[in-house]
Amino acid sequence: NHSWICNMGNAVNEGGNILGYFTRKRLGWAMEKPLSHMISKRVLILLGPMIIAILMMGYSLPGAAINEVWYQQQGNFRAKVYIPTRTLRPVRYPVIIYCYDEFIDRVGEDFSANKGYDLNRHILEFSRWNVIVIVPMERYRKLNAINGAIRYAKELPQADPNRIHIVGISEGGVLGLIAGQTHSVRSITVITPLEINDKGTFSYISIGKASRDSPRPVLLITAGKDTRWRQQDNARLLWFLQRNSKLEQRTFQNSREWFWNEKNPYMWDIRNFINRNGGLDLDASTYPY
Repeated sequence: NHSWICNMGNAVNEGGNILGYFTRKRLGWAMEKPLSHMISKRVLILLGPMIIAILMMGYSLPGAAINEVWYQQQGNFRAKVYIPTRTLRPVRYPVIIYCYDEFIDRVGEDFSANKGYDLNRHILEFSRWNVIVIVPMERYRKLNAINGAIRYAKELPQADPNRIHIVGISEGGVLGLIAGQTHSVRSITVITPLEINDKGTFSYISIGKASRDSPRPVLLITAGKDTRWRQQDNARLLWFLQRNSKLEQRTFQNSREWFWNEKNPYMWDIRNFINRNGGLDLDASTYPY
């Protein structure tokens, strides 16, 4: 017994693996390497095919940061930008331009984040889709901020100019819809929209006419438990967009604030919609919410 305890103590003192010692002692395995070494080799054998698959597909690896850029479009504008930086082969990425809820412009980004609407978390969630993410900042009712972001995206060497998608919420959704109909974007997602003006460019009448004359794939997401006047507002836009043969519509029985959480399942619908319209390099069925 004294010899057995001494041998165990030597194994620990010499940096050995005590679990491996007990296993070898009880099973009588004639081996010199600790059990952890065998486990590591088995893990590598199991993960090997997955690593090779990633190398062959050339997906981006984590490590890119959210940066700020300035661009011009009849004025100077600022945007948050995420660009995948480490790739295993040259690729051109799809682009998502996210037009946030005007709540952020009214109360500030920090206060909004404390209320559960965090722009950086949205950017990181979109980044999981292997895309470039652009968020025009301080753009309250400034259409040129989004027009300039589209032009900026088309000029990025890492971006695929034929796969630019717009996702917007509330007034941001309406601005994104107007900008997307003007430019050749691949798809437009509008979440719980809010009409900015009942006349002119920002009106639903004008948007409906542009949608009929130059249809783009549009996903309209509405909130079934929003305020009555906002539900009526959403119904008006749906009526004006009905002549668009590429329109899709979803309703979630939640309030507008529910869409501030980037982990809620409406993101699955957006991702599927973008993927169906040639926007993503990943299989939509592999991204569960």
